[in-house]
Amino acid sequence: MAASGKIPYLTSKKIPWGDVSFAVRGKVDPEYLIGVQYFDDPDLRLLAYYQDAKDSDLHLYSSPEGLYCSSDGADVPASYIKEMLATAPYDLKADNSCGHPEAVIGLMIRWRSAKIDLFVCQQCADEVNLLHHLLSRIAAREPWDDFEIDVRYSPRCVADCGACRMKEKFAMSEGLKSAYEKGQLSDEMLLSRYIQEREAHLRRSGGELYISGEECFGRTRRPSLPA
Repeated sequence: MAASGKIPYLTSKKIPWGDVSFAVRGKVDPEYLIGVQYFDDPDLRLLAYYQDAKDSDLHLYSSPEGLYCSSDGADVPASYIKEMLATAPYDLKADNSCGHPEAVIGLMIRWRSAKIDLFVCQQCADEVNLLHHLLSRIAAREPWDDFEIDVRYSPRCVADCGACRMKEKFAMSEGLKSAYEKGQLSDEMLLSRYIQEREAHLRRSGGELYISGEECFGRTRRPSLPA
């Protein structure tokens, strides 16, 4: 294109980052043209590789330093981990939490190949999707397959109930998990809907518990109200 000495015909395509202009050449798919013409952009560069990653079952990681490929399952490079944690939508501390690791309610994400666990409490959770930030530069059939998503919901017990029903294992529904993995829910929405699912399950499986904020008062004792 540079050697032709002619101004190329440009068009644009709407992608999640907005409208991107690119030069049209033959019948090549726009994604390949954008990926090649923006080869030095770690986000746009990846457009040229999504289909190959799916067809060949690869995991590709794009960073300012270059493109990394794993052909044997997820194996995230250290440079990608460092960049994603540094640019996360939260001010993550040294323990990869929002700074409130002991909070009773929060989002938990285990990044398997990175061997790290992330935690964001309900108070800090915002209208962003932390998982989608972490996998925003990964091309794979299912880029979220390297992550385990869970919610900590363990109100402090202030009653003597014997067997504590809040300690029973409970997994979020597949529909809720899938919606979050696909970016349809924010961190804040995920926590809110998980709590709704958990509370509905508790009511169906043996009656109500009286929970106020971060404290559980058991089956029969209601929290005292201020005078």
